[in-house]
Amino acid sequence: MKTSRAGRQSWRATGAAAALVMASGLAWPAVLAVTPGTHTATASAVLGVCYLLLSTIAAVGLLVARALWARRLGYLLAAAGLLLGLVLPIGLIWWCALGFCTAAGILLMGPLLGGQVRTRPLIGGPPTEAVVLPLLQVASPGLVAAFSTAKGTDANLLALTGLSFVCAFWFSRTLSGALWAARLVYPVGTLTLAVLAFPRDLPAAIVTTILGTVAALIAFRPATARSVRQTRGRPVAFPPELAPPEVLDAAGIDDDGRPQPSEPA
Repeated sequence: MKTSRAGRQSWRATGAAAALVMASGLAWPAVLAVTPGTHTATASAVLGVCYLLLSTIAAVGLLVARALWARRLGYLLAAAGLLLGLVLPIGLIWWCALGFCTAAGILLMGPLLGGQVRTRPLIGGPPTEAVVLPLLQVASPGLVAAFSTAKGTDANLLALTGLSFVCAFWFSRTLSGALWAARLVYPVGTLTLAVLAFPRDLPAAIVTTILGTVAALIAFRPATARSVRQTRGRPVAFPPELAPPEVLDAAGIDDDGRPQPSEPA
């Protein structure tokens, strides 16, 4: 009974954390739309869209995948929301957004999610590099927009947004050529856009160069290549004692890898 009660409490806490992350993901873009601060309209829109997309990914990852990376992404989004609050004008929506992201951060860091959200990466799941790379690509336009202050560079920012979103979708779906798109198309594209932004928007050019370089380094790691090959149908073997109970039950084997006795009808 205690275990069942603790499980229900953990599930409710996970749902509340996902709802707060999503609410924060809606509130901060609303603040940017109403009071963009020192950013241009295009930069505010790109920053808001990226924050909303990442919040949606984190909320879905918490509820559906119960993934550790989703919890960590929630931490980063809560911190990013607090940083946005420092530079945006204060208003009613600002206070709502601040409350949502603060509550989400506190709940995500607390112990209540321990029964639902995994504390370790999933056995046989994608490596860290394969998770970080598309998330970094989705976040890149927002990070560049946050540092962009010059006018007249909206075309560069929109081009970077399109390139980043296409490459992130390409890699996450492991479409044909996804690995080379991450290794070649994205780094070359970001470097080209950084050159075009220089010297009119030096901070944006520097951030674009750094993000493209980091993405290229991640894409060339062996684990990234293995993740693309594994998702194309290669089975992953691991000891049965490391498998989740629901996987063993579905396969009809016990903790030692032996077939479970069939129950009488």
